[in-house]
Amino acid sequence: APNEKLQRPKDSHLPFLMVCVFFLAIAAGISLTGEFPINDDYIYTWSVRHLLETGQFKIPGTVASSIFPIYSGAGICALAGGFSFGLLRVLSFIFGLAGGVGLYLAVRETGLRNRDAAIFSAVYLLNPLFVNVNFGFMTDVPALALNNWFLYFGLRIAKSRAARLDWSSLCGAFVVVSLAVASRQTILALLPATLILACRPGLAPVARIAIVSTLAI
Repeated sequence: APNEKLQRPKDSHLPFLMVCVFFLAIAAGISLTGEFPINDDYIYTWSVRHLLETGQFKIPGTVASSIFPIYSGAGICALAGGFSFGLLRVLSFIFGLAGGVGLYLAVRETGLRNRDAAIFSAVYLLNPLFVNVNFGFMTDVPALALNNWFLYFGLRIAKSRAARLDWSSLCGAFVVVSLAVASRQTILALLPATLILACRPGLAPVARIAIVSTLAI
């Protein structure tokens, strides 16, 4: 058995890295430059500009609250010295790539090989619809990215021993689910899944209390 383990081919991350390179090549090939809105992002970019110019958070009444993307966009523009549609597209692609990494890690947690996980990530990152929304600064991309990371942390919690909670994954799960809800309110659908984690048989009472209390906060 030990010899068989030594002879097993190494499960490389190279396929996933190739997917990421191709995803970034799409961004570079089409170009992220251009000081103009795309799709519906004029709504959210207006909020970013208003926050930069006045210091006040304000969104049009026709859209749901999108605190995390708007503050993130305002932050990167402030660091760069001013508002820019191009910078916001770069941020959107960073969120997109982060979502691909989260999905890759989540699929690996199910026991599939890296190569198979890379296929899942390729379907996600290279989907024409997903590539399209990456070129607009909207809530779709960051919310999906945070959803994928919640899936990763949730799977790690589910795999942890019944009497010993994976606290680092618990903290990660609540951070990303909080940011996800602050990005797009439809992510509230993740909260029942969080409660399911709290109801795992054999979970220590203090861990169960911690999960429910943090969820309530």
